[in-house]
Amino acid sequence: MQPEPSAAALPPNLAALESRLTARFPYFAKVVAKRVEDFGPAWVSDFEDELRVFFAGDIPALDKATDGYGVFALDAMKLQKRFDKERQYIPKTYADVAAAVYHSPTYMFDLYLPGILLSQFLWHHHYQQLTFFRERFVPRAQALGARSFYDVGVGTGFYSKEMLQALPDARGTGCDISEHSLGHTERMLQRWGLSARYQPRRGDILLTQLPRRLHRFGGSAGASRGPSGILARLVRDAAAGWRRLYHRRDQCA
Repeated sequence: MQPEPSAAALPPNLAALESRLTARFPYFAKVVAKRVEDFGPAWVSDFEDELRVFFAGDIPALDKATDGYGVFALDAMKLQKRFDKERQYIPKTYADVAAAVYHSPTYMFDLYLPGILLSQFLWHHHYQQLTFFRERFVPRAQALGARSFYDVGVGTGFYSKEMLQALPDARGTGCDISEHSLGHTERMLQRWGLSARYQPRRGDILLTQLPRRLHRFGGSAGASRGPSGILARLVRDAAAGWRRLYHRRDQCA
């Protein structure tokens, strides 16, 4: 059995992230060690590759993203505890959320986007979701000979990147209401050399006419107009024969 790396043996980008978390957010000081214990050396290599390519050696940028993750994760935990106590969400309109979150460059680039990107590896259930995507969803798309896909609610562009890597002959379209998510996605794909096969599209997916038979994945309740809209779209997708993976971007674990 291959030994698991100790903190001292972590590769440089992951070591820098752990050091920053420990210094700025002591509550999360052990999260890297926990994920190493959960997933082993493969997780370390996977996460280090992501940090190395996306941040390209820019440690100040990695530090800023780590700070964003820390604040984002703490806020998520506080909101969850409030909901557990009160059993209801803070009432907000779609317009309020869109303005405060998806159309705010400060919130998106300082908290939300770095928080979501790093959570793909730091949150246990997010990495399990990624493993499911790679081991179960991607092989189905490959077996079906998928040549195109839509990522609905692109977030950071992480899953669009994963899909383009897995399907080298496919082209993707990323849909989001946030210009900042689309900008982050373009940066992500440029760093990985995948942007030539991708088209970002800004708009509300519920108001967009899409081809009938595509391979679609992604989705976030925050990027749509409520549960009724989500359910209605799911029914239409199923009738059209779509292959889909829906994922959530909440809950800190």
